[in-house]
Amino acid sequence: MSIINKVELADDNWLFLLIFVFLLVLIGKLLRERRIPIVNSTRALAQSAHSTFRLRLRFVPQLLLLVAIMLTVIALADPRHGVARRTTAIEGYDLVMLVDVSSSMELVNTDGITKLQTTKQIIREFVRKQDRGRVGVVVFQSTSLLLSPLSYDLIGIDRQIDRIESGWLEDGTAIGDGIIESLSLLVESNSKSRVVILLTDGENNEGLISPVEAAQLSRSLGIRIYVIAVTLPNQIFDTRELEMISDITDGEFFDASTSIELAAAYQSIAELEFSEIATREFLSSRSYAPALALVASIFVGMTAVLSATVFRRNV
Repeated sequence: MSIINKVELADDNWLFLLIFVFLLVLIGKLLRERRIPIVNSTRALAQSAHSTFRLRLRFVPQLLLLVAIMLTVIALADPRHGVARRTTAIEGYDLVMLVDVSSSMELVNTDGITKLQTTKQIIREFVRKQDRGRVGVVVFQSTSLLLSPLSYDLIGIDRQIDRIESGWLEDGTAIGDGIIESLSLLVESNSKSRVVILLTDGENNEGLISPVEAAQLSRSLGIRIYVIAVTLPNQIFDTRELEMISDITDGEFFDASTSIELAAAYQSIAELEFSEIATREFLSSRSYAPALALVASIFVGMTAVLSATVFRRNV
């Protein structure tokens, strides 16, 4: 927590009222300019010597009233001195890493290593930073396999990710089945944030449920899915279905063809889903609202007195 020793507004939404105040002043000015005064010239000349002072200062009551209104609006915004800013980390999230381990993940990427090796390196770095929630791991080919249930044991999860290999299951890409397996870990969770990060390099061609149907179920459960497509520069890859998964579940879609882009995708997800939230609260602060309200009431009183005496219109 840090103390900011300056004046801030507790509710700055009230300041929008000032726009309407200025609009009213502008409209009033335009209406006055359109009036065509009909004055007896002889009478005007006779009174000119006595009214010069009032004419020069006739704007004073209106100015006082305008300032009073502005002070009232600012008082409603409650300016305070002594603001405490608190940075709060999001606690209690559950995250499932859903990883494609089909044979195509063994292709060598632009970094000179296989896509699966790159994926494992980036995922391990990402998981090591997730110390405020539980992490689970699911892999899939033609079917899905639970590799690690939700756990705070990041060291154990790191070991499980390190031993991921292609060929554990019959080859294929059952994205829908992988999503369902991931949802089974999260459905009983009471965490504030429940997230699946799906990483794949191909289109769905296996499984008992389509990726779109699985995504719709995920949405109904309030579980968000982020999708990362691991591609090669010349790879023909239709990502429309993957983009639909992220759209349906209010997640995001990322296309990564290098280790830098893959790391950036995971970093973006961390910022979107698990970043810290800066909040503010007022501790032992002093409010200027009462003083502003008092000054505003004084100005209103002065306006009334001046309008009834010095600037009273003669009938």
